[in-house]
Amino acid sequence: MFSISGRLNRTKRLMGIGVLLGTVLVASIGLLMNVHSAKAAQICNTSGMISMGKYWLNSNEWGASSGSGTQCIWDTSNTGSSIAWGTSWNWTGQSNSVKTYDSSVLGWHWGWQNTNTGLPIQLSSNKGVQTGWNFNLTQNNANTLDVSYDLWLHTISNPTSSSGPSDEVMVWLYKAGGAGPVGTKQATVTLGGTSWDLYEGNIGWEVHSFVRTTNTTSQTLDLKDFLNYLVSRGLSSSKYLSSVESGTEIFTGNGRLDTTSYYANVVTEGSGGGSTPTPAPGTTPTPRPTSTPTPGNGGGFNPNPNSHYRIVNRNSGQVLDVSGASTANGGLIDQWPSNGGNNQLWRFVATNGGYKLVNVNSGLLLDDPGASKINGTQLDQWNDTNGSNQWWNVVSAGSGYYSLVNQSSGEDADVSGASTANGAAVLQWPSTGGTNQQWSLVQVS
Repeated sequence: MFSISGRLNRTKRLMGIGVLLGTVLVASIGLLMNVHSAKAAQICNTSGMISMGKYWLNSNEWGASSGSGTQCIWDTSNTGSSIAWGTSWNWTGQSNSVKTYDSSVLGWHWGWQNTNTGLPIQLSSNKGVQTGWNFNLTQNNANTLDVSYDLWLHTISNPTSSSGPSDEVMVWLYKAGGAGPVGTKQATVTLGGTSWDLYEGNIGWEVHSFVRTTNTTSQTLDLKDFLNYLVSRGLSSSKYLSSVESGTEIFTGNGRLDTTSYYANVVTEGSGGGSTPTPAPGTTPTPRPTSTPTPGNGGGFNPNPNSHYRIVNRNSGQVLDVSGASTANGGLIDQWPSNGGNNQLWRFVATNGGYKLVNVNSGLLLDDPGASKINGTQLDQWNDTNGSNQWWNVVSAGSGYYSLVNQSSGEDADVSGASTANGAAVLQWPSTGGTNQQWSLVQVS
């Protein structure tokens, strides 16, 4: 056990226009908390935490006094590139006040837990936070809740447990039962290829809530897009992003949320997912053809649609892999040493001048989530929607290697930061000519 600074009470969020009830009371005191190692730890109390590398899971029952019930949170896995966790709840009481926000925390939460998060970052910097979140939600009809990111901003670069925030930025992916954010609607805006309603209000600090106009249980985002938009509306770019939290605000009801995969990474924008590979001295990357390849030419690649192919990264020697052999929509794409699994085998099916890449294990397609145009969006798998975000041009890079170019975004399948590590994310990124964007296509059957 050890003592950290905890937050006892948190201003209530309300339904509708978010009218504030009561007085804001923030107590920053030392709380004794039980620290659990990763792998199937569980806590069911108001002040527990579970360490998960750079993240920690927070049992944040800040509004429990407005009702009665229980909630538990547990960790499921930590692959190094992503984490998974779950939470279950059963709450009654005031239907217009939040009882809990059990969540994953990266960075500050009324005090610091970990130092290897990459936070804080100043809004004026070229740093961003790329994130992906896939979850399954089981609930009854009485649930009032939202599933959301919660970002905290400060005017200073190293806030302490007693440093109140200047702003709170929420990004709601899912809502049920009439849950609504603080404040009043200000605008509808498209960010990351998705439509959001922006609400703003003040509860002792400014609250900006982006509410997705349609619910989702799978999302990839660059959170800097939301901050940049607020800066364009007058938010000071000298402020700092101190924390990224991700969890479930429960008003009432009972249910369960299982996060199957989640990551939030601080990156340098415009860096090819972490770094830009430099071409070897004396070589010049082959310019990309401006014409669209026709099915079957692919710069010399002429696949059999019934054959299986292993897609091997030139830089790392690892293969294009569906993480955890997932068969679910939204399963994330990474690189992994070849192990003979069907989650590492793909079929090329000609379509619209390019190819659909069909995973042999899941039957799902290699996909640019939400037809994103954001540099650094991690690729996933999804059922066939007949969209150009699932169509790929196979373009010769020379020496028997190919670039996989998404027809919707025009960007390449890219191993983040030219990593050679197991489980490194496969992103989309503008062509750099780097070998982390070049792949050999090995027929195995």
